[in-house]
Amino acid sequence: MYLPDEHHDARSQQLVDAGKLDLDAPIQKYCPAFPQKQWTITTRELLGHLSGIRNYKGNEFESTKHYTTMTGGFEMFAGEPLLFEPGTKYSYSTYGFTVVGCVIEGASGEKFADYVAQHVLQPAGSTPTFIDEVFTIVPHRARGS
Repeated sequence: MYLPDEHHDARSQQLVDAGKLDLDAPIQKYCPAFPQKQWTITTRELLGHLSGIRNYKGNEFESTKHYTTMTGGFEMFAGEPLLFEPGTKYSYSTYGFTVVGCVIEGASGEKFADYVAQHVLQPAGSTPTFIDEVFTIVPHRARGS
């Protein structure tokens, strides 16, 4: 299934434009920590929620477990089979974007938070915006209920 350019997020598009990321390559090229599945997954499929990686189940959405690396968060879902062959169905997946973060780290050679700060937020003049870090004290931080 083809996804037009408007479905790419700004972070990955910069890496594509710089020749550092091939959206149609297997994700393990950039994120070798993600296990091979019964079908190949591409970054394009991750970005379009077409990867077959599941979303939250049970009370996982409520988890406050802290992971020090992008790949640490894989423990909740990476060992499970895909829900469907990538590219054949749409199914929203927050976990797919965790894998996109790992792909961005591999393609850029930078930590995800550093890449976003330097290449997205600073150029946009949005320096008060930052990656949410649960241990950072942020005055007047909003919390969903």
